[in-house]
Amino acid sequence: RAQGRRRGDNRRMPKTPKFYTSLFAGLMVALAAGAVWSLVALMLRNDAPWMAIPLALVGAIAAGFVPVRHAWGRAAWAALLTLAGIAYAQFLHAANVISIALGTPLRDTLAAIGTEMAFALSVARISRVGAIAIAIAPILAAALAWHRARRA
Repeated sequence: RAQGRRRGDNRRMPKTPKFYTSLFAGLMVALAAGAVWSLVALMLRNDAPWMAIPLALVGAIAAGFVPVRHAWGRAAWAALLTLAGIAYAQFLHAANVISIALGTPLRDTLAAIGTEMAFALSVARISRVGAIAIAIAPILAAALAWHRARRA
């Protein structure tokens, strides 16, 4: 018996690399923050562009899941995760708007609209303040993640 292995272990089961598991965890955290943004926008009945800033904080924290060696790598992942959360939030919010306008269930709307339509609706509805907040969010997330990585 190999050292460190217990009886009953399935030897054919592949081992998931830590990088991909950690990246998946960070992505799920960022997407969950995007879903919260969509929910807040739905409850307040506006686009809630200020939610981009808390999403940047979550993106910086989620980048901590990804095992990278350098501070610039952590900053890049923070910006990418923040952009993923923003894209998901805008997609969900566009689906909510269409679903409410047409009176169809959200599940059917999510299946029917494409990313092009959701992107077009998001761009059409965004205000100047919202565009600025969305542009600043990945930069803020990268700066926060870089600072956290440099301190560690």
